[in-house]
Order: sequence, then C-alpha cells, then structure tokens
Amino acid sequence: MAARIIKVANSPLFRGVKEVDNLKIPITRMGIPYTYNLAVGVPMEKLYQSTFEDVDRLMRVSWAHST
Repeated sequence: MAARIIKVANSPLFRGVKEVDNLKIPITRMGIPYTYNLAVGVPMEKLYQSTFEDVDRLMRVSWAHST
C-alpha cells in the first residue's frame, strides 16, 4: 500500500520538485481525503478480479461502473 501511495505521489498529477521516497510527503501533497480514498480503493479493486476470464471481464465492467 505504501509503495502505491508513493507511486501516485510521484505521478505527473502530483509530482513536485523533489521525488517522494517516504510517506510523510505524499499525504501532505495529495491531502488526507485523496490518500484515504486511494488507501481504500486499491484493495477494493483487487476484490473485483477473478482467475476465470469471463468472470474477470464482468467484474471489471462492474468495477468501472461503480467508480
């Protein structure tokens, strides 16, 4: 989870002058609400995956519709 938050903080949307390498800066840079949504949304997205191709396709459509 920490790696994903740091990755998003280093993305072009939030990138600052200095690259982020710890969790203190991303929370300040992105804000608590965005960080919270990211921390909740990433694990939930994993719930919408399946090893069966047809089920996986339907679950991804459901996830896209939900978000």
